[in-house]
Amino acid sequence: MTRTLPTALIVIALIFALPACQTLREAKAKDALTTALSSYEGTLRWGDPAQAYAFLRPEEAQRVEIPDNIGNVRVTSYRVVSPPVYLSDDVVTQTAVVEFVFADRQVVGSITDRQVWQLEPEQQRWYRTNAVPVFE
Repeated sequence: MTRTLPTALIVIALIFALPACQTLREAKAKDALTTALSSYEGTLRWGDPAQAYAFLRPEEAQRVEIPDNIGNVRVTSYRVVSPPVYLSDDVVTQTAVVEFVFADRQVVGSITDRQVWQLEPEQQRWYRTNAVPVFE
């Protein structure tokens, strides 16, 4: 009987520890998502819109041709209209409205950017899995 109590305590401890590990993984994934979405927004809003392609998976980014006119685009507003929605544990969607101006001709435009993000679990990194919108 004395061996049963320590064994039972170990089993109980493991039962409580497993959800904590999962919660820690989920928290890290959520933090990584927040960082990715914030970085993407900052890149479009304050950086070079061509760098948005760096958020694609590397193999996808190599296949995509960056539009010639992207250097002429200046983003004036980035507004999240649909915050992140989890489709599964590792796939999230978000929608933003991006307003911009073509610098050479002062033409204003707006696009709806429907984003799909997927978690790479080993790296704890989120990649955009759908095409970066074209500024037209």
